[in-house]
Amino acid sequence: MQGSDKQVSRESGGRADKLGNRYEDYWAVELLLRLVDEKLEYLIIEPLGKDEEGTDILTLEKSGNKVFYQCKGSNTYKDKWTLADLNSSGILKNAFKQISRGEINYFKLVSSVGSVDLNELHDRSKDGSDSLEEYKERIGIGSQKSPSQRIKDNFCKVTKYLELDISKDEDILRMQNFLSRFEVILYPDNSHTKMQLLDKINLMFSNNSAEAVRNDLKSFAIEEDYLGTPIYYKDIIHYLEMNSIKLSFLEKDKTINPKINEINRKYIDCLLYTSPSPRD
Repeated sequence: MQGSDKQVSRESGGRADKLGNRYEDYWAVELLLRLVDEKLEYLIIEPLGKDEEGTDILTLEKSGNKVFYQCKGSNTYKDKWTLADLNSSGILKNAFKQISRGEINYFKLVSSVGSVDLNELHDRSKDGSDSLEEYKERIGIGSQKSPSQRIKDNFCKVTKYLELDISKDEDILRMQNFLSRFEVILYPDNSHTKMQLLDKINLMFSNNSAEAVRNDLKSFAIEEDYLGTPIYYKDIIHYLEMNSIKLSFLEKDKTINPKINEINRKYIDCLLYTSPSPRD
């Protein structure tokens, strides 16, 4: 990494001061673990330039897709994100802007509260094999056989928020493209989530305290001056080695990956059990 790039990070007005013991740090550790497990090409914490708008962390997936993550530990006192909340907070338009910048771009809001309304639209839009007419039927536009009046109303709300015209087929296609690549990831800010994270760390690293490894990963970007610059596998591995943190031999231990998968499955099951009702 060239020195001039890191100088930009240093001079960006107290960006390092924003980081600390906060919700975003835990999601950053989750993604750094994915990088260590070679599931990502790189990630950027606090990206710069156009990538910065509405984005806390940016990843380049092995598939070639770019994922823009915005982390919100809460939605003030509310127990969900309504479409109106996503609009008034600027999240909706930031997501639309980032997704519109490229065909490989995805946007994910990571939050301790979910959005049933947004994710229903996402689920109905992500099957790209639909024809335009089939998609219209799935969302209840221009069809007497509406799957749900609420889904149709919600689609119309988002279209209006983004200043698109529901009477134009090209805008409906833009909506499908946008909604298929925007979703809310439920990541509760509680002790259970943090224990799940420590369990993953215990399986991936040997002879180290899971909490110590987590804290080292949380502070990596600041200590090594990587805010705003890509973090590659070699960078994080070098940092871990310098801190005497040893990886388990994942390729030799056939029991570790199934255990990690089981932790993830139990975590997802817990989220499904505790998810809010679709009703407002």
